[in-house]
Amino acid sequence: MQETPPTPPLRKQIAIRNERAFAAMRHLTNAVAQVETERVSHLLVTEAVAQQLEDEVRQHAAALLRIADAFTEYYPRTEAPQER
Repeated sequence: MQETPPTPPLRKQIAIRNERAFAAMRHLTNAVAQVETERVSHLLVTEAVAQQLEDEVRQHAAALLRIADAFTEYYPRTEAPQER
């Protein structure tokens, strides 16, 4: 019979999750910066590809807005967020 490995302590689980989340945020920041630098909206592509890329960017933007809204839900602000 196979034994289940012991679950790490809660503090360790939180540290691991936080590190993964912060790594994902760093990756997101780098990816967005690269997309801006490459000026993806100015690529020479067909209209169909341009529309597909626009749709994809808008889908990602909507997901990011849901994530940002979740922050507000858990950590309400007393002032408006700062624009970059």
